[in-house]
Amino acid sequence: MDKHNNLKMMLQNAEHPITVLLGGDKIKEQMEAIESIASGVDTILVAGALVAPFAKASGMNVGNSKTCDECVARAKEILAKYAAKICLPVDCYVADKPENDSNIEHVKLDEIPDGRFIMDIGVKTVDIFAEKIEGAKTFIWNGTLGHLEMPHFAYGTYKTALAAARGTANGLKTMVDGDDTKAAILRYGLEGGMFFLEGEKLVEKAKRKVVHTDEAPKDGYTIDKYNFNGKKVLLRVDFNVPLDENFNITDDTRIVCEVPTIKKILKDGGAVIIMSHLGRPKKVDNKFSLKHIVKHVSECLGVQVQFADDCQKAQAQAAALKPGEVLLLENLRFYAEEEGKPRGLADDATDEEKKAAKAAVKESQKEFVKTLASYGDCYVNDAFGTAHRAHASTYYVAKYFPKDKMLGYLVENEVNNINKVLTTGEKPVTAIVGGSKISTKIDIIKSLITKVDNLIVGGGISYTFIKAMGGNIGRSLAEDDCIPIANEILDMAKKLNVNLYLPVDCMIGDKFDNEANIHMADVRNVPDGWEGMDMGVKTIQRYTEVIENSKTILWNGPMGVFEMEHFSNGTMKVALAVCRATELGAFTLVGGGDSIAALNKFNLSEKISYASTAGGALLEYIEGKELPGLKAISSDEI
Repeated sequence: MDKHNNLKMMLQNAEHPITVLLGGDKIKEQMEAIESIASGVDTILVAGALVAPFAKASGMNVGNSKTCDECVARAKEILAKYAAKICLPVDCYVADKPENDSNIEHVKLDEIPDGRFIMDIGVKTVDIFAEKIEGAKTFIWNGTLGHLEMPHFAYGTYKTALAAARGTANGLKTMVDGDDTKAAILRYGLEGGMFFLEGEKLVEKAKRKVVHTDEAPKDGYTIDKYNFNGKKVLLRVDFNVPLDENFNITDDTRIVCEVPTIKKILKDGGAVIIMSHLGRPKKVDNKFSLKHIVKHVSECLGVQVQFADDCQKAQAQAAALKPGEVLLLENLRFYAEEEGKPRGLADDATDEEKKAAKAAVKESQKEFVKTLASYGDCYVNDAFGTAHRAHASTYYVAKYFPKDKMLGYLVENEVNNINKVLTTGEKPVTAIVGGSKISTKIDIIKSLITKVDNLIVGGGISYTFIKAMGGNIGRSLAEDDCIPIANEILDMAKKLNVNLYLPVDCMIGDKFDNEANIHMADVRNVPDGWEGMDMGVKTIQRYTEVIENSKTILWNGPMGVFEMEHFSNGTMKVALAVCRATELGAFTLVGGGDSIAALNKFNLSEKISYASTAGGALLEYIEGKELPGLKAISSDEI
């Protein structure tokens, strides 16, 4: 069956609106395909080698990009007849030679310089194409969007695959033809729910499922050593999960990670009283109620979870619990005593009033802790994400269980995996540190630089280093008061023979906005009025090589303003490099909310060795600080 018939077959009974994407390098064949299907579809996205003849037919300069008079004439005819349906890129990546190792620029489609080759679609086009794809009912895709075989020019294809995956998850029927296109989608693990044309049949691809094992870690002291038969277990977890406006959980990672610990207790014949916080409420607030997650926790455990609507008035429910039952207490932070900080003070409160309020809440905290402790026979802390806080439920309550307190599987996993990076990791060890402000990462960088072979710096924190080295960073984020510290870190790296990698180029914008005008620039020569928003392609290549040749990797912090689609390329490429290193046998640990969010955004969270659920606790542990939540278990001095 030829391509035209393939497309027509896929269009049979297809629901409108229908979006078709045609790319790849077979220009004449794809033009014939457009002519054969245009009347029956709503939108045709033009990509790959097709872009040049259509751009030239529209009066644009295409540099050295491949085209011919016949193709341009044919493109003009198609545009004359179907202009309303044809969607061309608005920007693109161009290079001075059609090779991965080339000088690369990001330009508008109608501003391609002479002597340049179109290599991939640009960041604004990615958004436009995604909107057309996700807004359709049927999406048909044949042909890659750029030179996929060259890492610098795989961006458009990957982002398009992500859009198709999102759409498919929301009911879009996605049909894919073409070996290169299918290979790209499979490479990124995004095929679930899509239909691939195999021979003359459309075959639905299975969704890849995450397998969460109930098997516990065997390293060190774990709750495996304790028999919970007949016990009521006071369990501190971190169910601080994100909820949307309808109180649906948007990421249940923290709940799923808790399942093994709870199932171990239930399997032994114990009952569980779960304590957690949600958000940062300053009073009782329905928006932060844990009642919204009860149903999902029940589904994850396979047990009907009971709910106590006041964590300080659950005595009767806790006493009535039978072996195999689970009770979830209402948000601990509805009480000021959980954090031990006074609330409701006037803005103009005097120092004496503040001191008195603090003393009062500390006194009432004692009864708060005593009440929580009365619910259980033993205490398990499995909330590593709050282990750096000396709160009522993470620290003070442990003193009531001097012989019956322990860490859960999640905390054991966190500690074991972090230690694997810091102390026993196979060399070369690489740390990747990003984020916006160097002031928040000083201690972790100073700690890591004594433990790693390579230190990769990205994100906003890199510009303070560049400025310290004499670079002109335009309006890029830099903390002038941290320049001496940046110089100190640079000196430390030299003395310790650590390879410290900084960006060499960057993507800049004329404002801090996804819709900013965009250019590529040398990181040491950012024009005035412009600011660095993401890493450039040369930096990406350099960092990728280091990452993929490492044996142990720790990543904390994004490489750019990844929450803005136009500036997510650097973070995405680092995430892909970390996943590739994992495939090659490296041990990879990713921690911090933004880094985990990036993995989830790019559908890569299952392709690393370990994703830490902690934020501040992870950083403080790496910095070598004592965590109160861990100390409360290992010490009697509380």
